[in-house]
Amino acid sequence: SSGNNNGTTLPGNGFMGSPVSVDLTVDYSVNVSYIGESHASGGSYDGGLYRLQVPVTVGTANGEPVLLYDVDPNTWTLTQMFDADYGITAAPAAAVGTADSNYSLWLYFGTGRYLANSDKADTTQQYLYGIKDPYYNFKLNAAQQTALLNAEPLTKDALFDATGIAVYTDGSITGTAEASTFGELKIRQGPSLTYEVGWYKALEVGERIVSKPSILGGILLAPSFVPNDDICAFGGDSWLHALYFETGTAYSQSVIGTTPDGTKDKVLDKVRLGVGISSSLGIHVGREHGARGFIQQSTGTINQIDLAPALSIKSGFVNWREMR
Repeated sequence: SSGNNNGTTLPGNGFMGSPVSVDLTVDYSVNVSYIGESHASGGSYDGGLYRLQVPVTVGTANGEPVLLYDVDPNTWTLTQMFDADYGITAAPAAAVGTADSNYSLWLYFGTGRYLANSDKADTTQQYLYGIKDPYYNFKLNAAQQTALLNAEPLTKDALFDATGIAVYTDGSITGTAEASTFGELKIRQGPSLTYEVGWYKALEVGERIVSKPSILGGILLAPSFVPNDDICAFGGDSWLHALYFETGTAYSQSVIGTTPDGTKDKVLDKVRLGVGISSSLGIHVGREHGARGFIQQSTGTINQIDLAPALSIKSGFVNWREMR
């Protein structure tokens, strides 16, 4: 176990993964980092997502207000933000939402491990998560934020279940009684923030997240891995999930493709990458429409995937005024 002078002591027989750091104020200084954790628990593994905050005060420089970050790690605050059903071994991804979601800070991560022989045959249910950090809600005052730091960690029960929801190119959806269109589903994560603080998606039997996900133009791109049945050899298949960042489902338009479903076209939320464990996604945005993703398998194969993000990923005019 380990801890600091200003926060949480971690469970024993565990380890932390790689962090993701966020510069919310866009001043080249980290405001907060998020780290996944995994530890042994009763013959299985448990874990969670932790928040590491850097204290910030307002000072002055040359008569102008500036943010001052405390560089002493002993003053940084470590708190558990989410209590997962299993260990988190891959680094999370972070993104700031749109104006429709009050510019919420979203974290994306999954559970699962593939570190020992016993992990290969493990069919414990694993999940892919997208959650808002409730602390970074611009509607909260300082007292409310402090109360959140002392609150119990979030759990899956507080999230929207996006498992099994199908989205079609005409905007209709199936698989949930909570909404009948993709537009209604998006409203659940809208400005009122009166619904869920995020979503979860149950993975297939044996499927787990062991590579860092990526986020581009409102689409979460998360590689997953399913070991094969040969207990004497390493191997299996990798998949790529492409989910709308606010709903945990496919988007209402094609991102990685569509497939016929009766008289309609269903938007794919997942494609097979092939044999081997996938790396994290490398993304190229050039002159062409959309983007291209490159992902390498442990076999050496490199996959190229054409991507059509939901939101704009290129700079351009916001407004203009003609002067005469």
